[in-house]
Parts: sequence; C-alpha cells; structure tokens
Amino acid sequence: MELKELQKHWNAYGAEDPLWAILTVPELKGGKWDPDLFFQNGEQEIGEQMAIVKALGIELRHGRALDFGCGVGRLTQALCLHFDECHGVDIAPSMIEAARAFNRHGDKCQYHLNEADNLSLFADNQFDFIYTVIVLQHMQPTYSRRYIQEFMRVLAPDGLLVFQLPAELANPPSPRPAPPASPRQSLRQQIRRWYGRVRHRLTPPPPPPADKPFQPRMEMHAIPQEEVLTLLTQSGGVVKEIKPDTWAGPAWNSYTYYVLKQ
Repeated sequence: MELKELQKHWNAYGAEDPLWAILTVPELKGGKWDPDLFFQNGEQEIGEQMAIVKALGIELRHGRALDFGCGVGRLTQALCLHFDECHGVDIAPSMIEAARAFNRHGDKCQYHLNEADNLSLFADNQFDFIYTVIVLQHMQPTYSRRYIQEFMRVLAPDGLLVFQLPAELANPPSPRPAPPASPRQSLRQQIRRWYGRVRHRLTPPPPPPADKPFQPRMEMHAIPQEEVLTLLTQSGGVVKEIKPDTWAGPAWNSYTYYVLKQ
C-alpha cells in the first residue's frame, strides 16, 4: 500500500489498540497489555542489543539515538537509559500522541510525526545510534529502501545502525506448471474471454457496496539480503554483523543488520 494508506492503517491501530499493534501477542489483544510490562520488554530488548554491540567490539558513542517507527515509545523510552538524547519517529498521529502521553523522560525524549518517505526533518550526521525492528517489514520495499538510505545519511560518522528486515519467505510455494491446452480447450477459452467482454459491456454495473467499518491490516514485505548489502555499501555503510532473528515469524527468513557508517 502507498504511504498515505499505510498511515491510515497504523493510525487506526494506534487509536484502537496501540500496545498490541506493536507487540501482537494474541492473548493480549483488546487492550490487555500491562503498560509497565510492555515498557519493561523494551528495556530488556535494548539491554540485549547493547550487550551484542559490546560483544562485537564496537565503540558506541552515547549522544543521540533515533528509534524509527517508534509507535508508543516502547524502545525510545528504553534508549533513554543509554543515550543523552533520544528521538522517536512514527507515521501515525495516534501513536505519537500516545508516545508523548507515556513519556517518562521529559525533554530528553522527543517524538516526531513523519509523513514523508524520507527523514528530511533531520540534518545529516545527527545520530550516534539508529534502531528499528518490526517496522520496515510492514511497508513496500520502495519505501524501506529509501529509509535505509536516509538512516545512513542522518547517522554520524562511526555511528551504528541496527535494523531488522525479512529477506524472503522461509518456504516459498513451488509454482505448478499449467497443463498444455488442447485445440478444443483453447477455442473454449477464447469463447469464454469473448463472452466475458461482451457480457461486461451489456451488464449494468452492480450497486456500490454498503459502507463497511474500516479494518486495518498489516502487510508483510521482504528485500533479499544481497540487495540490502549492496544498498548499504552504496550508502557508505560497513556491515559488521548479520544475525538471523524471529521478528517476522516462522514464515519468513529475517535478519538484523549491524552497520557502521564510514
């Protein structure tokens, strides 16, 4: 879906059940997430990521951090425990409104509504650390490629980008070859196509469907790993590590990339 349509869907999630929309635990749907546990989950995740970064031998500066696709600030709040200044960006006004209401760190934590397919609200070389998971997988690759380039632009030299993205389906379906059509079948198919065109012209259009309540949905998209690596190299990135992850669920092969800016 296009960016405006994507915003519409995620704004609906943010208005209806924002915590579940971010961490879709089935039994907690319908406003059943405990906010304290929700934000503790974010602290645990960021703590684990800081340990991974240390194990990789990366010297991380702790100035400014960016949480892309921040939702209600689950990870932005957690980043405030490790960085001097943290910024969360999201496309949904309802999510940003909730994030500001949940903010426990005052001016140290700032939230921004970003409706563009870029990060032009930030200047070049602004952030020492950029983090995003379970975000890029829900948008068309046209947009996620653009945002990855933007991450590298706003990342400071020697800064670290950590992002997650599926590469492909884990078990893609095998295409079934169509059986060869006999001359008689081919003729029948031609007649059906001709009849369908004539019937379409003669039959009046059906009445418009009755209005149905809007149902938001989450799309899933992937970019092959080779393509991601090429994009990062062209954008001045040095990939330090690629780790398989489970963020996209068992149907997908997903990876977390650790990238330094040259």
